[in-house]
Amino acid sequence: MKKILIAVLVIVSSLSFGQVFFGNIHAHTSYSDGQGTPEEAFEHARNSGVVDIQAITDHDHDLNYPLPDGSWKLDRIIEMAEKYTVEGEFIAISGFEWTLTSRGHITIYNTSEWIDRSTTDLYDIYQWIVDRKATAQFCHPGKKYGDFFDFEYFPEVDLYINTIEVGNGAGANSNNVIKDEYFERYQRALNRGWHVGASANQDNHHKEWATANDARTAFVIDELTTEKVSEALKTRNIYATEDRDAFISFSTEGAKMGDVLYDIPEATLKVEYSDPGERTQRAYIYSNNGVMELNVSGDEWAIEIDVKNPLSYNWYFVKIDQIDGNEIVSSPIWFQSSTNKYLLNARTIDPRPVKGLPFDVGFDLINSLREDQVISVEVRSGESVVFTKKYDISAMTCLEITETFDTVDKDLDFYVDDELAFRVNVDFVSFTAHLDTSHENYFVSELKPLRTSLWVSAGK
Repeated sequence: MKKILIAVLVIVSSLSFGQVFFGNIHAHTSYSDGQGTPEEAFEHARNSGVVDIQAITDHDHDLNYPLPDGSWKLDRIIEMAEKYTVEGEFIAISGFEWTLTSRGHITIYNTSEWIDRSTTDLYDIYQWIVDRKATAQFCHPGKKYGDFFDFEYFPEVDLYINTIEVGNGAGANSNNVIKDEYFERYQRALNRGWHVGASANQDNHHKEWATANDARTAFVIDELTTEKVSEALKTRNIYATEDRDAFISFSTEGAKMGDVLYDIPEATLKVEYSDPGERTQRAYIYSNNGVMELNVSGDEWAIEIDVKNPLSYNWYFVKIDQIDGNEIVSSPIWFQSSTNKYLLNARTIDPRPVKGLPFDVGFDLINSLREDQVISVEVRSGESVVFTKKYDISAMTCLEITETFDTVDKDLDFYVDDELAFRVNVDFVSFTAHLDTSHENYFVSELKPLRTSLWVSAGK
């Protein structure tokens, strides 16, 4: 099996976090809407020599029908996973996919039971996952299947949904599984507060488990065991890759991708890359404060980047584009306040409020502690206080709040218990005008110059 020692790259960093093993953790068989049996799937993946880890995650509603011998499908998947697992050589994972299109799809791993979508909505499956302390993954988030009510945040659920697919697909002629739609929603989930790592999987429905293309979820672990693989999923020590053996390391002192650090105002991020013969075209550090392009090239390199963590909640991840078009996306490293009280997703409800008029502002206030809290929110512009209020927040709760502001200041800093939490730059306009250009209005062409004039006058 393919494995790469992180210790081989010592150009910048002497940190060693173990090895990298490659897997495919979303796939189907004839037990739902795919082909073949779980036994065939695990045997095919193990014998392929291209992955170290394979999961079978057939659809929940199809698991309700027993096999001809009367046994239950999930029990058989679990049995086959145990049969084909060889510690140190190949890890087979059992699971199922909860699917409620328009809400979202979630793969759930290593449970002895399943639940049918016909009896659950999104909030129900969240509670089911929490009750069983299951490990779960957001799958192919987007318009077609759903994005979990725009990633509405629940601190308790966040403890168990630990990964998100930035890549999904089993197209035999292309490794292009990391889609803009998934990648944008990855960032959206992080901005809402979710602690999810990046995965890329084939979602196989034909007899090509792990071999349909080169999409992989890479596990950064020091040995290939069931325990270590399970731990890596929970701690997000993974990355998504469209290249079957590309190595990346993303770390900072004492931590690697997927880890959460507390009360560290400044840090040095370390990125390492190696894939002989596969040169880098571009590389970036993404964060909740923007995107930074890295000055790197070649098929092996390492770089250090000093960053400041000004807010109470900060995240960073790496994206690498190879010269052949393949993409690699790391899990984040988080730098957070140990208060476990956060304000995120602050924005004006109207994206273009009128200067001089009151306007509504929305934000999410999060209490990640297991005790009820009184949280003080203060909004400042320079030295002046624009808004202040205290909120009673229950334990492990996120409240979506809307308040009305009356200020002409455009640079707003949000503080939680006197700690800087979020910054908003208000995009004021001088006024708004609504033009009726429907077919009932016969002056559409005459209104066009006025519409252009108003747009320019508004500074757009």
